[in-house]
Amino acid sequence: MNIEIENLKQNSLTEVKTYYRPILDPFTLPIVKRSSQAYSIFLEIWDRDYISYFEQCYLLMLNAQSRVLAYRNVSNGGITGTLIDVRIVYQTALLCNATSIIIAHNHPSGRLEPSNNDLLITKKLASAGEILNIEFSDHLIISPNRYYSLSDNGLI
Repeated sequence: MNIEIENLKQNSLTEVKTYYRPILDPFTLPIVKRSSQAYSIFLEIWDRDYISYFEQCYLLMLNAQSRVLAYRNVSNGGITGTLIDVRIVYQTALLCNATSIIIAHNHPSGRLEPSNNDLLITKKLASAGEILNIEFSDHLIISPNRYYSLSDNGLI
């Protein structure tokens, strides 16, 4: 039995290595302490050609000093919805050593009120963040000229 395990280790298992190597000086990264600051950053990274065309979701990962470590597009959808996978969101946050996250998605219609699905994914993301000890700081619904913060409105 020990021989089988030894062969298994040598021939058919893949070792996963995890590391984090930031490329920027953390003290030069933008700070996000308010939803308006997050909205400004999301507008900088969003492709304006798509903000009124189809739904997308972006993620900001922050360190303990509320500095933005990185961003990632986590979902592209259709005209009336996009699927946000909680596992992809937190996998990305964990790989960046984030201590908090903020997500934003757009409503191509320009209507910023959260849907039932928006509230459900917000609840799932907040619950997962509690388990992983990564603060889910905010969920913004954005358009080119305005935004809605679920945190500012007491929904997180």
